[in-house]
Amino acid sequence: MQKFLTSPLLHFFLLGAVIFVIYHFTNSKPEVDTILIDNSDIQQMVSKWEVKWNRKPNTEELSNLIDDAINQEVLYREALKMKLEHNDEVIKRRLAQKMQFITSDLAKIKAPLEKDLQQFFEKNKEKYSTKTSYSLYQITFNYSKGNNAKLNAKELLIKNEKATIEEMKGKGDVSVIPFYLEKMDIDQLRNKVSLQFAQSINDLETGKWEGPISSGFGEHLVYITAKEAPQIPKLNTIKNQITRDWYYEQEQNIYASILEELKKKYKIKIDIESSSSEIDILKLQQEN
Repeated sequence: MQKFLTSPLLHFFLLGAVIFVIYHFTNSKPEVDTILIDNSDIQQMVSKWEVKWNRKPNTEELSNLIDDAINQEVLYREALKMKLEHNDEVIKRRLAQKMQFITSDLAKIKAPLEKDLQQFFEKNKEKYSTKTSYSLYQITFNYSKGNNAKLNAKELLIKNEKATIEEMKGKGDVSVIPFYLEKMDIDQLRNKVSLQFAQSINDLETGKWEGPISSGFGEHLVYITAKEAPQIPKLNTIKNQITRDWYYEQEQNIYASILEELKKKYKIKIDIESSSSEIDILKLQQEN
């Protein structure tokens, strides 16, 4: 009994029932063929108009909004009578999304306790690990100066392999890339310089000039001053992100659970005629 009362499927139907009752009393129609436009409908029209035009509609505009709403409702009801929604992928997708929204609301009924967040964090802590970061100096040799960028970089390195950072400052070509880049991970280096540059950095030693390594800007000599290994942050420093991810996992779990239960109401058949190996695999999955 306890398991039944805590079932997500039961909660799903209870929430659906509440939504139905609220809808019934706030949107009840005296007769099946009666179209009722009430104060709440008009207020919604006015609100949407204000968002779009930053002012309230005048009398004529409001009258047109009401006419449009009535016309839409008439066509909608006639379309349902003609079963035009049948096999319409757009309508199917939209209604399925509305069902998913209900399961999303279910996940938000229960707020996570500290222990819930701690357990979730412990289970997924590697996901929140930082990436290796680098602090480095770089000298650029632009391709725009000619095809000797790599050669020029190699010659400078040979002549100044033991040079200090201060001695190398100002050498190379003028570049949009700063001389010093501090605590940047591979993603930041990719955005600042290039993916090729970022991928090459990890193979370089610290405390010495190395290169050249390539990027879209040219050839680079690099002096890495520090590499910071990946670290797992404390929960309290990323608590908002952990909470969002916890809610998302709850949504996915509840959605999967409810969908599995709902599927039991249907006999699902995949009727396919084809000789392709992919289709044969599908048939075997269906039989099993």
